[in-house]
Amino acid sequence: MISAYNSTYNEFIDVNAGYLIVKTFARLYVDYNDRYALRRDVYAIPRIDREPTEYTIQYRGLDRDALDDYADSEINAEVRLALLVIDNHAVDGIIFLRSDAEDVYTSLGQLQSEYEIIWSRIAGIDMAPPDGYLSIGFEPTYFASDHFSASCDCMLFPRWHSTDEEEELFLPYFRQLNEHGLFMTPEVAKEFLDYYLSFDWTEHDEYIIAEIYLRE
Repeated sequence: MISAYNSTYNEFIDVNAGYLIVKTFARLYVDYNDRYALRRDVYAIPRIDREPTEYTIQYRGLDRDALDDYADSEINAEVRLALLVIDNHAVDGIIFLRSDAEDVYTSLGQLQSEYEIIWSRIAGIDMAPPDGYLSIGFEPTYFASDHFSASCDCMLFPRWHSTDEEEELFLPYFRQLNEHGLFMTPEVAKEFLDYYLSFDWTEHDEYIIAEIYLRE
C-alpha cells in the first residue's frame, strides 16, 4: 500500500491501484527527443533522426507525464481532475473510478489523441483489473507522486539522472524489456531495481513494482 498526499486536505490517502491519463509514446517522444539530440542508439532513448513509429520499444509505463490536478489550468481536464481530488476520488493523478477517468479523458477535447488511459496496481495485490484491460508488464516506480520509473529514467526517457556514460551497464536488463518498455515479470523488475540501486548516482527512494494495464 502506498500513501499519496492530498494537498487539498493536507492528508495522506492509501492507494494501491487506479487509472492514470498519460501521454502517448508519440507525444512523449516529440516532447523529449530534442533534449537528447542523439543520432545513434543509446538503449531506446529517442533519436532526433528517427520517427516514433520506427522504434521497436515504445514505452507505455507510468512515467509519462500523467495529467495532474490544477484548478487554475487552461486545460479543462486538469480542472476536472482537481475537482476529483477535492472529492477524494483522485490523488497524485491517480483516479479511482473508471467513470471518472473516462470523464476526464473526454474533457481533453482535441488533446485526446495525445493521451491514453491506463490502469495500474501494485504487483501482487488482490485486486482484479477492470474489464477490457490487459496486463502489459511491470516496472519499478514510485507509483504515486510523480510516477517516476527507474527503468524509464536510465533506458527510455532520461529526465532526472540520465544514464551511464559507458552506455552498457544496463544492457542485460535492456534486452529483457518488452515492446512496451516493461519487464515481463515482477521478479525481473525487482532484480533490475536492486542492480539499479547499487549505483550511488541513481535515484534512491522507496519503490514498488507496478503492473501496467492497457485497454484492449
